[in-house]
Amino acid sequence: MLFSAHELNQLLGTLDRVLYLGNRQAVLGAVEDVVTAPVLSRLYGTEIQVVRADGHIFVMSRGSDVERTDHTHDRGHGGHEHHHH
Repeated sequence: MLFSAHELNQLLGTLDRVLYLGNRQAVLGAVEDVVTAPVLSRLYGTEIQVVRADGHIFVMSRGSDVERTDHTHDRGHGGHEHHHH
């Protein structure tokens, strides 16, 4: 099954692969191989920190949670954070 989501934490444990898109680039692989500081820093074009705590992953840029703050287009979809296609 293929679907799109902005928040990975609710899906951890069910994903076998993730396709992460950014800056006209894509990386496909296991979550632990893709959701890393070096990979996401390259995709976002800025220094990214990946923090793993209590079974969750937080993608941070300059102290802000990228997955929660960089998706301003979500506001146009009735406030829903997740888009399943």
